[in-house]
Amino acid sequence: MVFRPKHDPLRGVVLSPNLERQLRDIAITTANTRRNKGLFRNVLFYGPPGTGKTLLLKVLPNIVAWIMQF
Repeated sequence: MVFRPKHDPLRGVVLSPNLERQLRDIAITTANTRRNKGLFRNVLFYGPPGTGKTLLLKVLPNIVAWIMQF
């Protein structure tokens, strides 16, 4: 079960539980890297057109900002 707080940036985005967990892991890692002023790793989103890659990349900064509030 995935915990979704009230102001979750992923609210309204339909993902499989596995993909949602992976996206949250990427966001948490990015937030931790930013906090610790570390070197960023690259992530490649690939797949056929219309699968939500661009949408996820637009939502990802909101997730990172949301995580950094805690």
